[in-house]
Amino acid sequence: MLGVVRVLAALTVALGVVAYIQGGWSLWFQGLANAARTLYGAAGLLVLAFVISGLMEVLIPPPAIRKWLGGKSGVRGIMLGGAAGALTPGGPYVYYPICMNLYRNGAGTGTIMAYLAGKGVWDLARLPLEIGFFGGRFTAVRLAVTALVPLAAGLLGNYLFGGPPGRGAGGDTP
Repeated sequence: MLGVVRVLAALTVALGVVAYIQGGWSLWFQGLANAARTLYGAAGLLVLAFVISGLMEVLIPPPAIRKWLGGKSGVRGIMLGGAAGALTPGGPYVYYPICMNLYRNGAGTGTIMAYLAGKGVWDLARLPLEIGFFGGRFTAVRLAVTALVPLAAGLLGNYLFGGPPGRGAGGDTP
């Protein structure tokens, strides 16, 4: 995480310098005002996402997470992870904190990969929009084509980070 912060800080400084060179302090402050508006719009979402994540961490005991979602939960845990990803509303500011808390409390690497893949290809919140733009047949075919993606991602994750499915330990670090 520290590496990401360093990259973002360097990018912020570089863009700040470019803004100052192109338009002086007024352009720099305009960029800062735009950032404040974005933060104001997203603050509620961020706070709620972190509260949900924190509450999940204290309400769902780690032994239950390890049992249902750990590396030894096999295909069941992977499929639950993919389904949870599909059902989680919102963008990465919502689902990454949830994922991290599950992982930290015993969810297996394969389950987390399936969760992220499920969010990417099965996101149920997007379905009405997709059907509206592309039609029901297109959406049905896309869902059929991507049906095994979370399972494949989870199995591969378990294999690469925790050994063959069923042998890995939940919460293992890559």
